[in-house]
Amino acid sequence: MRKAIDRKIRKIIDIAWEGYIHQVALGTVNPHREAVMQFQFMVILQNLFPLFLFREGETISLVPEYPLQQKSVDVTVLYTLDEIQYIYPIEMKCSKFSSYGEISKKSKSGIQWMHGYWKDIARLEEFTQLADVGFCTHLAFTDDVARITGKHQGKVVKTFSTNQGKVVSGLLHSDKHGSKFTSIHLKGTYTMNWRQIGQHYFIRQEIRKPEQHH
Repeated sequence: MRKAIDRKIRKIIDIAWEGYIHQVALGTVNPHREAVMQFQFMVILQNLFPLFLFREGETISLVPEYPLQQKSVDVTVLYTLDEIQYIYPIEMKCSKFSSYGEISKKSKSGIQWMHGYWKDIARLEEFTQLADVGFCTHLAFTDDVARITGKHQGKVVKTFSTNQGKVVSGLLHSDKHGSKFTSIHLKGTYTMNWRQIGQHYFIRQEIRKPEQHH
């Protein structure tokens, strides 16, 4: 039953993400910061839930800033069937280089954003060790092509690069003494399969429970 529930939640997230990225590409929504992106995606998710309730006692709900291990998760899907409850954390990352035709002054530097990307993944890996947590999801959006195809040649930048096609696993270590970009250890393996629609780039990573890593 657990696998069937995982498949159901995965399908909901897939449909919501597919719809969301096309809305962004069409300009229907404008995720100029992460809080806005989270809200917009939650609206789509919430509207899908009733279509996937087939059993008495079955509920699916959303909780923003859900607390796990003394940390908060951007968006969390809670699945309940009678006395059973499973948790599906979702972290989101947004880098809007331009907003309404103007360069955003709040856009984080490339290295800071990329380091934060892998830090989020590592946090989600920690959550998958909890018994009631299913798979975790990381969703990211950017219109800054430098984070996708830029020449990430410096030691620190190369370590935390989010370049298209890069395969990342194990220890991401910065040799720079006193660097604010701390080392990150990943248990899983992740491929940067960015999807381009117009001038926008999107990526979805699924973080599985330890026994599901290949």
